[in-house]
Amino acid sequence: MMTRGERGRHRRRLYKAQAGLCALCGFPMIKSPSKPTPAILSLDHIVPLGLGGPDVPENLRATHQGCNSVRDHEDIWAFDLIDVTAQTVSDGA
Repeated sequence: MMTRGERGRHRRRLYKAQAGLCALCGFPMIKSPSKPTPAILSLDHIVPLGLGGPDVPENLRATHQGCNSVRDHEDIWAFDLIDVTAQTVSDGA
């Protein structure tokens, strides 16, 4: 299990490594918004914890909070990227 500090550092590393783009839809993420938005950066477990995925850096990627919420606990291979992209764009990302 990662500590809050480790999670914060990994969040910054992922944001930089992914050039600020969501790993699910490819649109830019917002690191520190002035108001709540679905485009805010969120850490996503590639293999969801609910499906036995570990809470380790290698199982995390940066996504929009909106994309992460739509994906929920689905298996990565069952996730429909097109639906998420359409929803995120329509939500103002």
